[in-house]
Amino acid sequence: MKVANWFNPLTYLVNAERELFAGSIGTDTLLGLTAAVVSAAVGLVVGVRAINRNIS
Repeated sequence: MKVANWFNPLTYLVNAERELFAGSIGTDTLLGLTAAVVSAAVGLVVGVRAINRNIS
């Protein structure tokens, strides 16, 4: 489970939220921001491809 946890972007997002709610900014915040940006980019690409396939 620990190995699967490393590949789950939600883990990094939740850890970043915990760190921010605790009032500090550190490594977990940067990892969470990176995970959020990568997840959004992947979701955007997948969504655009799905829409383009349905239009054609």
